[in-house]
Amino acid sequence: MTPEPQVLIVGAGPIGITTAILLTREGITCRIIDKNNRIPSNEYFSRALGLHARTLEIFEDIDVIKNIMTHGRIINGIGFYTEGKRVAGISFRELPTSYPFMLSIPQSDTESILETRLNELGVFVERQTELIDFVQSDQFVTAQLKMPDSTLQTHAYRFIIGTDGFRSKVRELCAIPFDGEQYEESWLLAESYLSRDFPSDEANVILSKNSSFAVVPMPDGKIRVTGPDTSSKRDIDDIDLALFDSALKEMGALSNINYSEPQQVTRFKVHKKLARQYRKHRVFLAGDSAHVHSPGGGQGLNTGVLDAYNLTWRLSLVIKEQSPLELLDDYEIERRHAGEITVFGTDKAIQLLSGTRSPIRKSLTNMILPWLMKSHFGTQLATNMSQILSHYRHNFSQQDTHYFNCSIELGDPLPRVVPPIDIAGDPLKLQPNGKFSVLIFTANMNSHEVNKQLSKFMVALDKYKSLFNVIQITNKQAANVPNVEVIHDNAYFIHKAFGMDEPGSYICRPDGIIAHRNKCVEFVSILNPFLKSLFIRYLPNYSSLNNTAEKTKLVVNNV
Repeated sequence: MTPEPQVLIVGAGPIGITTAILLTREGITCRIIDKNNRIPSNEYFSRALGLHARTLEIFEDIDVIKNIMTHGRIINGIGFYTEGKRVAGISFRELPTSYPFMLSIPQSDTESILETRLNELGVFVERQTELIDFVQSDQFVTAQLKMPDSTLQTHAYRFIIGTDGFRSKVRELCAIPFDGEQYEESWLLAESYLSRDFPSDEANVILSKNSSFAVVPMPDGKIRVTGPDTSSKRDIDDIDLALFDSALKEMGALSNINYSEPQQVTRFKVHKKLARQYRKHRVFLAGDSAHVHSPGGGQGLNTGVLDAYNLTWRLSLVIKEQSPLELLDDYEIERRHAGEITVFGTDKAIQLLSGTRSPIRKSLTNMILPWLMKSHFGTQLATNMSQILSHYRHNFSQQDTHYFNCSIELGDPLPRVVPPIDIAGDPLKLQPNGKFSVLIFTANMNSHEVNKQLSKFMVALDKYKSLFNVIQITNKQAANVPNVEVIHDNAYFIHKAFGMDEPGSYICRPDGIIAHRNKCVEFVSILNPFLKSLFIRYLPNYSSLNNTAEKTKLVVNNV
């Protein structure tokens, strides 16, 4: 018998499907609906194109990376052009990740691959199924749905997640304000072959006299050209390739280039908006329902995937009653802050690259841009676009920072440890697979003490072992303790990266964020305070309590 779904996901775009995959993988039953009858592989207009490194890492975690890579084109960097000449560039190749590039792949292909993976897990999108209304109680959200045959269906869920885009019905029913505005200029977009050859592994930014355009190679050999329309034709809605070409030439962009075999030519509006809340009781927003912004930098879909990655592990623990409801509060604290940074950052980038460029401004651009992109700014721009260092430091106390001689802080993502060139392989490539990771550093400890302390740790962890990966990092012989993975750090490189000049431990969340650490030979000392902040089954009298309010009170009193 199929169990009743515990979570309703409204909106079956890439964020909704990713959310469903992550929940299903953790044994949480979910239902995913979409009011449209849109089949991803047949969708004509596909706005999102670029997948960045952090998203690709997450796609590896959910077992879709092979198909994603097969259907995409690797973009190694970005070139900047003025007056037809390449004047500067940045590279993704030095990023500390297994995916040091952007992947060009149409959103429709990404959705199709994700949906295939979801189907493999036994969950199928219910199309032409529309959310009409919902009512919340302490325990459930009761939703009314309009089915494909126009009948109404009512069902109770533990939680609802709105991944239903810019015009979110979920956000509307929650009465959550969507603060922001629409940009004055509409954007043009065309996909076709170009008569000029741009590097096939590089995205390009064309700086014209009063606008800027992105020129991005696509997997099929066509080129996507898109940017804000500041020409005299900006108010013409019915656009074709001839009008597109005329508008670009008027703006001084791609003046000597011809287009052929266009796949799509369109005009669309761009907004910068941020939901005032990401949560209302048992209802959550993620993706474009929570934040929309300029396409500059290709951040939208990627930011939404990180929303899902942050939210789903929390929901899993709460639904399984392994953690109090309060664990969900940090989703909004962490992800709304990230959304605010993305909306602000993409807006500033558009302001910088657009606008009228006088002869003086042109000269300054040609002089400053090459220097700027070769400096730390260029490296930081590539890193920010990749989102591999997106962190939540603002949500953690940093009182212990002085004790660890490294740049890592609580709330940071697990570092991508890049070894010296004479060390082969990737010494620390961890896939959380929905679990917490405990890194136990045992350098210079004798084998007897390591076995003793690790054994004590594993005994204390026993009832939660299904939720944890335990990894010993050592420069000596590995401990002989069951269920402990071993990473050899003979060159002491990982220890140095984590500031571990003595024995100790790090705990990393399922979304790859460092949540706890200490330096102590007794590794079990890190466990109890962390468990108290998350788990509730071991608390006295928990099993005798019958309602969530009493259980929550017990947890609060014991943290």
